Amino acid sequence: MHQEPEGDDVTELSPGAILAWEIAAVEAGHSGAEFIEKEHFLIGLCSIGKLVSRKTGNPHDDRIENIAREGMEIDQLLQITGQDATVIRRLMRIELGTGSSSPTSRIIHRSPECKKYFSRAAWHA
Repeated sequence: MHQEPEGDDVTELSPGAILAWEIAAVEAGHSGAEFIEKEHFLIGLCSIGKLVSRKTGNPHDDRIENIAREGMEIDQLLQITGQDATVIRRLMRIELGTGSSSPTSRIIHRSPECKKYFSRAAWHA
């Protein structure tokens, strides 16, 4: 259901960012959104720590270790700023509401606005 990262603005995504993108696509699909929006991606970023805490597979897998590290860094940043990942996810879902597209297994692309945020992030990286 997700769109694979492609293009100049996403050539060097970390494993955690790729996972966040995949989560964003699932969120967009389940909510009936036409596109992946920046808010869906924020939900994905705020979900990494939760998912990694339930991780399965080879505990020595470098990808899982990298994602776990990224999830911890995000959680620490949220904690330092007095934010809570669960609250952010819930607020973003309320903000986004329900779209008119029916949930399917179709590929969901980023919205033009979301693509702009990716381009800006790539430029600053």
